[in-house]
Amino acid sequence: MEKSLARRVLTPGLSSAARVLTRADACVQDAARAARFLHGAAEFESRPDDVFVSSYPRSGTTWVQFILYLLTSDRRVDFRHISEVQPWFERSLALGSRTAADFRERPSPRVFKSHLPRRWLPKTGRFVYVFRRVEDVLVSYYEFYRSHLAYADDFGSFVERFVAGRLQYGSWWKHVFGWMRFRDDPTVKILRYEDLKRAPDRVISELATFLMPGHKLERAVLDDVLEKARFDSMKREEHRFDPVTELLIDRGHIEKSFLRAGRVGGRALDEETRRRLEEAENAAKMHVRPDVELRLAAFLH
Repeated sequence: MEKSLARRVLTPGLSSAARVLTRADACVQDAARAARFLHGAAEFESRPDDVFVSSYPRSGTTWVQFILYLLTSDRRVDFRHISEVQPWFERSLALGSRTAADFRERPSPRVFKSHLPRRWLPKTGRFVYVFRRVEDVLVSYYEFYRSHLAYADDFGSFVERFVAGRLQYGSWWKHVFGWMRFRDDPTVKILRYEDLKRAPDRVISELATFLMPGHKLERAVLDDVLEKARFDSMKREEHRFDPVTELLIDRGHIEKSFLRAGRVGGRALDEETRRRLEEAENAAKMHVRPDVELRLAAFLH
């Protein structure tokens, strides 16, 4: 049935797109899901005030997603799961749990979570991209694979998969460098996870200005957002934020921790791992224009 769906929906042009989705970008797991996503994305009607928050996995997406919810709602945390109010765009369409028609029923401003590169998202809307130190992403993604995806190999083996981009959503460098090309686009706001940790009040105020130009965020509202979006506050409500755990529970698996420590520089990496990360970054930069590389260096480090 799944294969017949892919054959029925994927024309030659879409088949090529599906191969990129499933292999090069590793955004979906198989041709059937790629078919559902591409079909749903083609029917999706974007709005100028739509907001998409995207990142490479384990980079602070859920944290920023919740902050966006608090900034665009009455700030009541009464949803069962955040995906009810801010759907995961590609997963909803790929799994068929929501359709473009379902999305049309949602009032503006609609906020969607994603891990997609910019090219797979709608042309219209506003886009918040979050990136984090590659060392911390590596460690957090390893722990996530172990706790949620039953990964049994050692850390060294995971490092090799990470630098080769053989994980879901592919290469960290390709993902981040791809989004950095849009850093001067007025519809794109790029956030550094570490800046949000160091100065949450400033970054959240900037986010509010990006979402609502000309609107000044009241101090009382900012304080409420800061309190509710604290790591320990979200940790107490973890069941509201873990989409993978939600899926696992539906399938009868036990609940695992989705929100880890949220720290910067949590685990010291050995010299060999650092060398492998540096090699991977240098290799990725070979495909970036020199002027872009200079700006990347200033922005990433």
